Amino acid sequence: MLSFSLNAKKRSYLLYYIVFLLSCEENSHRKKQPLIVKNEVGVIVRRVDYMEEDSTSFNFINYYYSGKINSSGSYLKNLMSGEWFYYDSLGHVIQKECYKNGVILNRKKYSSDGTLKEECDIVRIDTIRNQEDSLLGINYELIERTKCK
Repeated sequence: MLSFSLNAKKRSYLLYYIVFLLSCEENSHRKKQPLIVKNEVGVIVRRVDYMEEDSTSFNFINYYYSGKINSSGSYLKNLMSGEWFYYDSLGHVIQKECYKNGVILNRKKYSSDGTLKEECDIVRIDTIRNQEDSLLGINYELIERTKCK
């Protein structure tokens, strides 16, 4: 039997990778059941709720090991989409990001009392980097201009 130890961060990445692999499997013609990953003491650390029968579009929630939400958002066709929320360990929203087709458009950072600390509009110049990226549907080059308030 092979045994090895992983720290919490490496376990977290390993669990995320397993969730990703499971989300890529072939699906049936009905809505897939939620995928729930628990830590060694039974606390949920990841939850994936699939949209319809599509395994590439899902709502994703990542939890702290305490069971409180760490981050949440949606993927459409395996690309981050819509609003993503990031929380501190007490459950306060500390960051909100807006995505479209995997590209971040806006980021807002908050203090733990809910006060807006910083807002950034992020603009990317649309160009095709190379033919491989074009075939994968990636049609932007990472040239970024950030305007923060």
